[in-house]
Amino acid sequence: MTKLAGTKTWADRWGVTGDSGTEYVVSRKDDGSWACSCPAWKFHKAPRPNCKHIDRLLLELAGFERQPTVVQPTVVRPQIAPPRAPVAQQHIPVINLGAMAELARLRVRKFREA
Repeated sequence: MTKLAGTKTWADRWGVTGDSGTEYVVSRKDDGSWACSCPAWKFHKAPRPNCKHIDRLLLELAGFERQPTVVQPTVVRPQIAPPRAPVAQQHIPVINLGAMAELARLRVRKFREA
């Protein structure tokens, strides 16, 4: 957070660095209204809520230091299923449709000849 010089319109201005490293200008008017140069604030329809840069600046001005975010690595271990009990072998007859059709044709022929 860097204090910048005020202008006619804005009484106070600060440079606030975003999460991506981009520098945004957060400004405050004499009436207490806030503005930010980030797209989230600029393109939001009225009434505009505070963006995260304004909130971050307000917290720092109130005396709260921004703590770096520490991400603890997590170890993902694959879950191994317990071994299954052996399954009895099932005998499923294989059906040959060509052979069945031939058998049916021969039976019909034999029936007609009889």
